[in-house]
Amino acid sequence: MQRKRLFRLLDIKCKQPIVWVSGPPGSGKTVLASSYIDAGNLQCLWYQADEGDSDIATFFYYMGLAVKKASPHKRNPMPLLTPEYQMGVPAFTRRYFEELFRRLEPPFIIVLDNYQEVATQSQLHEVMREGLSYVPEGINIVIISRSSVPKELVRLRANEMLSLVKWEDLRLTPEESEGIIHIRRPVPVELMELLHEKASGWVAGLVLMIEAMDTEGLVRQYPGSFSDFSHNEVFGYFAHEVFDNTDPETQDFLLKTSLLSGMTAKMTECLTGLSRSDEILSTLYQENYFILKRPESNNTYQYHPLFREFLLAYAKTIYPPDKLFKLSQKAAALLEEAGEIEEVARLYIKSEDWQGLSRLIMKQAKLLIMHGRNQVLAQWLKSLPEDIFNSTPWLIYWLGASRLPFDPPLSLSCFEQTFKQFSAQEDQMGMFMSCFGAINAILYEQADFKLLDSWISMLEDLFRSDPYFPSPEVKARAISSMFISLLLRQPCHPDIEEWAERVLTVSRCLQDANLRILSEIDVSLYYQWTGRFAAAEEVIAPLRNLARQSQTTSLAFTTLKAFEAMNYSLKGMHESCLAAVSEGLKVAQSTGVNTMLCQILTHGASSSLGAGDLDRARQFLEKIALMNESPQRMNMSYYKYLLAWEALLHNDLINAHEHITIALDLVVKIGFPFMEAMIRYGMAQVLFGRGEHQEAAENLAMTWRIGRGMKSHMIEFMC
Repeated sequence: MQRKRLFRLLDIKCKQPIVWVSGPPGSGKTVLASSYIDAGNLQCLWYQADEGDSDIATFFYYMGLAVKKASPHKRNPMPLLTPEYQMGVPAFTRRYFEELFRRLEPPFIIVLDNYQEVATQSQLHEVMREGLSYVPEGINIVIISRSSVPKELVRLRANEMLSLVKWEDLRLTPEESEGIIHIRRPVPVELMELLHEKASGWVAGLVLMIEAMDTEGLVRQYPGSFSDFSHNEVFGYFAHEVFDNTDPETQDFLLKTSLLSGMTAKMTECLTGLSRSDEILSTLYQENYFILKRPESNNTYQYHPLFREFLLAYAKTIYPPDKLFKLSQKAAALLEEAGEIEEVARLYIKSEDWQGLSRLIMKQAKLLIMHGRNQVLAQWLKSLPEDIFNSTPWLIYWLGASRLPFDPPLSLSCFEQTFKQFSAQEDQMGMFMSCFGAINAILYEQADFKLLDSWISMLEDLFRSDPYFPSPEVKARAISSMFISLLLRQPCHPDIEEWAERVLTVSRCLQDANLRILSEIDVSLYYQWTGRFAAAEEVIAPLRNLARQSQTTSLAFTTLKAFEAMNYSLKGMHESCLAAVSEGLKVAQSTGVNTMLCQILTHGASSSLGAGDLDRARQFLEKIALMNESPQRMNMSYYKYLLAWEALLHNDLINAHEHITIALDLVVKIGFPFMEAMIRYGMAQVLFGRGEHQEAAENLAMTWRIGRGMKSHMIEFMC
């Protein structure tokens, strides 16, 4: 039954871009939105939220799939919130929603259903506030929730962008109750009034009472009035009455299929074994038996959340545990085939099918990380019993990989554990993967490069065994990991030149432009630090062309610009350096990919100091200071080095000495020879200015020894 009164209300409310529809479960929120869209023949993107959307990367992933379905003519997929965006979520959000709105042709409605499933503390509320701060004309956002507007979105209401349809609006009028009753069953007028009064405007309650009426047309008495009990309690009471009025075959169908969050006729037949499944499903839908067609899919059904909750609880009392477990396994297999991966994991966790969950994790882990859904993977892994988790090295590995961008020490601990277990199993590829992960964890943390020494030794042993690599990409990753470890920690290693050549050889055979840039750019760094600037440019130039010709990621582009800026800065080409810095900053700030932001700013500051432009250098340094509330040790070391340089140019030897002392202490703790050489050279300058010539000479000698050992013509020339 169309509720024209509410349609007129929605017409008014939609004059503001966002409409928040709130009311208790079963109050007709979802039906109202879907029937309004159908009546107006409006284009629609329907997104059904669940608890998984509390992880914003999951929201962006599934919203991207929904957008693709709503605008199939657009070939490029929506962006994914991969870890490099985590420090710039607001910028990513703005860009994402701008692209989303650009793909939709007005008039258009986006429905976010079941928003109450999103956790109160979820970052998604901030994402919504940022993304919906500007909604183009002709597009409306309808948010359906059992809860009131979260505090993060109150600003939208204050700015007159968000209107409300509340429970008071949704309550059935006597006329609407009469219409529903007439559709379902003829009853006397006095009974109609009683039903309306008892339901208190609640659609689900009214329907349940009609279905629960006995043969004499009398309503079974529920103790007290509806207002004295929660809607869940009332629903449970009458759902039981309605359930008992169905035949045994339908009851069995209902209980078994409640394990499916969404279902097609084929899925229900596979699960129940009933050839009449299609007929039963159609009958239940036609009789409005608390089953809905998903608005985004005409052939997929789902039970009303309250009814499904009742059926699941009842199934536990009817079926023996072993039968329920087997049904859950079968349902999980059907859901996995349908691509409902989160629902599969929830089923496995609820039924404690740890073998099934482990298999799912092993199959989906790589894809989840590629989609930026690290938090989802980590949650699944933490659900496993300790004995199963700790005895399976690949499960430990995937926990390390999922936590790498967020908790490098934990990640490193996981990779140390997996390396030992893979070594005991003589799993060479597992050992290599553990090495890559451990090295990445150390580089993410940037706190102690001395930890690289043991991993360099282990990689050397593995490479001596003439390993087999399953793909050129894995081989490139292995060689690149070895090279960057040597460059940062052991630049005096006798084979470092050979490793540099190996990186270039294997990388230039790759089809992936982004992997090429991220691998080869480290070789340019090696050439820069050793003073071979022409060789560095020979590496950078083709990468620059590659970035222009292909769809490079923001991370690859900003990394390229950071290293390009360093190359120009070291050569004294300050205008070119600032141009590269400007390009890198523009992309970092517009996309939210801030991984290389600090490095780009430091090269801008360094080049400005080198050019004697102290005002511009100060601007860069102030931007770096804003990022250094909880800085990585290496970034802080370089920042203090730049402050010392600035103070020295101002002839402020007291502050210069204070800053350079902190910088040197940090870099020695890190164990980063090249940077130590640069900072000791700065220390020598400061000490010489203070008249401490002996100490200056000692630092200069140590700088020369590092430069000599790594065959750096640049450092030797400086000394």
